[in-house]
Amino acid sequence: MRLPLASLLSVVWLCACSDRTTKEASTTADPTDTTTETDDSGSLDDDDTGSDDDAWCQSMVAEGASAATHERGVDGDYEAVFGQAELPRLDITICPADYTAMRDNLVELLGEPRERPSGGPGEVGTDEDPIYVPVTVAFDGRTWPYVGMRHKGNSSLSIAWSQGVEKLPFRLEFDQFEDDVPEVEDQRFHGFKELKFSSGFEDESFIRDKLTSDLFREAGVPAAAGGLVAVYVDAGEGPVYWGVYAGFEDPAGELLDTWFGDDDGNMYKPDGDAAALTHVDHDELEKKTNDDEGDWSDIEAFIAALNADRTDALAWRTELEAAFDVDAYLRYLALNNLVGNWDSYGNMTHNYYLYGDPAREGRLVWIPWDFNEAMRTNGKQDLVTFGMGEVSDEWPLIHHLAADPVYMARYEEHLVDLMDTVFTEAAVRERAEALHDRVADAVADEVAPYTHLRSYSDFTGALDASDGVVTRVGTARADAEAWLGE
Repeated sequence: MRLPLASLLSVVWLCACSDRTTKEASTTADPTDTTTETDDSGSLDDDDTGSDDDAWCQSMVAEGASAATHERGVDGDYEAVFGQAELPRLDITICPADYTAMRDNLVELLGEPRERPSGGPGEVGTDEDPIYVPVTVAFDGRTWPYVGMRHKGNSSLSIAWSQGVEKLPFRLEFDQFEDDVPEVEDQRFHGFKELKFSSGFEDESFIRDKLTSDLFREAGVPAAAGGLVAVYVDAGEGPVYWGVYAGFEDPAGELLDTWFGDDDGNMYKPDGDAAALTHVDHDELEKKTNDDEGDWSDIEAFIAALNADRTDALAWRTELEAAFDVDAYLRYLALNNLVGNWDSYGNMTHNYYLYGDPAREGRLVWIPWDFNEAMRTNGKQDLVTFGMGEVSDEWPLIHHLAADPVYMARYEEHLVDLMDTVFTEAAVRERAEALHDRVADAVADEVAPYTHLRSYSDFTGALDASDGVVTRVGTARADAEAWLGE
């Protein structure tokens, strides 16, 4: 695979390899007896901060460290992390015992993996997060030791695991082990505390996550920035190619500073029945910032206003807008319906955040997340239509706004504007083809079990197929224009 050395991005996963020759020269070392163990919370045992035996895969040294690259308090360097002109390479090395521990944990949570079946996926899943283990991250000649890493995802993890697919999503938290290892206190990766890596699950184009996020950001909707990378993993037998991933910033991290200019507000990640916004359940309205403060008053006010009596429409709108940026949501909603993201509010009770923006006097702002199912003409569930009349009051945020003529008029204005600017076939095709070309060679090198593809032709035809990325633009625009003309 032709990957430019100038843009090499090496992540040494789970225990960093600072010198491969150290491993090869150590005839007495047994890494499986001496590598780090963790409990479910990601804590290290007292005596597990490194030894001579695990020197090949675990180092305390942050090579090439600087304030700009390793320390807290600097702005996220989006250009260095996500602005690669060509596909960068991401190398991951894991100590054998840690790799075994992670896999044993997945067996405990999800059951034994099996070979890819001829039929559908297995029925597996868990409400418990996988364990964190220590990693060292290497990037362009620099290293970050004792980074926390764990697998992540819902269906993208559990279904892939049940099918025997080894291309699994994961996340890296750069100060996860700071309580155990003082050397990594407040450690950052070019200003970022956490990065999340999606595996391209059910995305034969490999670009839906990245492309859709870019479209939202260009439209003025806050969404996490991301980039595409080629990942290699070494668990003791040399690097193994895991394929092309999409790496994203944590929406509860640098995004708050760079987009809103202030990260002091409450950030929520709703998940579960309460994420439908019909009622309050603090356990299902998880706080991602200020979690040590028992204050849910902003989201409680929003949900109460949303579900209040609407007989006096003006009074209802006034109370709702005092708690929630409705216009920003209507712009998101218009673009979400254009990109056809069925795996979102209106179908699923997850995949969004809410942030109480201090600049908006604490009003909550909608932040979308997870777009691998977007930009299709068909989805696993019916796509929300542009008129949204079929959406029941079980989804009050869409149902109540769609029933209000004032809000629907504004929604139509956003829809027309987006079709004139961000969501044109020429603009989306240009973006999509550039991303598609960037990953083409790397995708061609994916092989089972480290791929979600069944055929490379699925990738090559992913833009203009009947359910293709660019095809979605023409289909969505035609449907939107027909609805607007009614």
